[in-house]
Amino acid sequence: MFGSVKMAEAAENGWNGLTMQSESELLQSAQKTDKTARTFVREEKKRLRAEEEKELSPYMETTKEERAFLRAIRAGIAVSAATATLCTVYLIHPFTPQDIVNSSAQFGSVIETGVLTSGHAAVKTAKVISSATEHAASEVQKQIEASRAKKAADAALKEQMMQKTLDLYNGDSAALANGKDAANPEKVEEENTNQGPVIYEKNPETGEMEVADIPDTLHYIENDYNVLLTTSIGPMLYMNQADSHWGDYKIGGMDNMSHYGCGPTTVAMIANSFSHGGVAVTPQDVAEWAWENKLYQLHGGSFHSLIPEGLAHYGMQVESVTDRSAKNVRELLDDGHILVALMGKGEFSDSGHFVVLAENAPNGGVMLADPFNFTNCEKTWDLKDILTELKTASDAGGPLWAVSQMPQQ
Repeated sequence: MFGSVKMAEAAENGWNGLTMQSESELLQSAQKTDKTARTFVREEKKRLRAEEEKELSPYMETTKEERAFLRAIRAGIAVSAATATLCTVYLIHPFTPQDIVNSSAQFGSVIETGVLTSGHAAVKTAKVISSATEHAASEVQKQIEASRAKKAADAALKEQMMQKTLDLYNGDSAALANGKDAANPEKVEEENTNQGPVIYEKNPETGEMEVADIPDTLHYIENDYNVLLTTSIGPMLYMNQADSHWGDYKIGGMDNMSHYGCGPTTVAMIANSFSHGGVAVTPQDVAEWAWENKLYQLHGGSFHSLIPEGLAHYGMQVESVTDRSAKNVRELLDDGHILVALMGKGEFSDSGHFVVLAENAPNGGVMLADPFNFTNCEKTWDLKDILTELKTASDAGGPLWAVSQMPQQ
């Protein structure tokens, strides 16, 4: 380019360069001139680019900071989502060490790939946790209310028993302490042949609580109730798993009888009242025997086999009831049996609970002995409802067993 300019200038000055240079020299001169031009253009571009970068460098640095900040936010959201999800899964199923290793690898991969939807996942997880917390709080409140209702019913029963006792002794506390009736010193001994502490049973005709005549097979065990329940095979001393005399006993050193003791209490009520073994049996005695013989699971309660094996151990006859129709159950109750029923989710439990079907009621229903709630022993139950709520378990002959006394030798 510059060579052409120079030749134009030479022509204008009247200098005829073509006559003085050979063709090859002219070509070499043109190449050198063109190389110089290219170098000039390249350097000029570098200079302009450097000036542009210098002017834009503050803006470029700000953009890098913003990008780093956004990456940090995304990483934080991913970590939060992973942590919340782990907590939720743990509530459903506790981790094993291998689960933790696998989960860590999976969530580490999620964080590395920078999942953009982690924020939505965190929100959903938070909602799930919130819902689970509300449900748990509701269940706890229900348990508290049920416990309060049970305590109120028990307190009313104790008050009734105390009033009956005071009436028996005509309000004379000194006579009560001495075991004599001020108006009739022989009254207690006449009506309670064992001369033990006064216990009561309900008169089936009047519905009133009256002083009971303790049968020879029944051993009096001090408890908070001192009540006999009528059954199809005779009077049965009622016991409650939360009784102050054994409710705090820890089965296997861990589980409170008051919460897990329906099985041992059921066996104790029956064995203590109808066995010919001649030994007083408490729920704590049965619980210790069950633990020693591997018939109890920590935090799970009694195995179903405690009913047939435990009652047989204490001298009772036990048979599995395979025909669980209402007709057959009524016939068994009329034919010298009581029945132990393993209840499933429903009126009595959310998981499992043992009760005793004690006798047929005049109105076509059935009377129960519930080791957890005495108020359930005072009303008639629809037999079909009871049979519908039986737990769907068939191991150890359950969920229904017929119990009768051994023939006396």
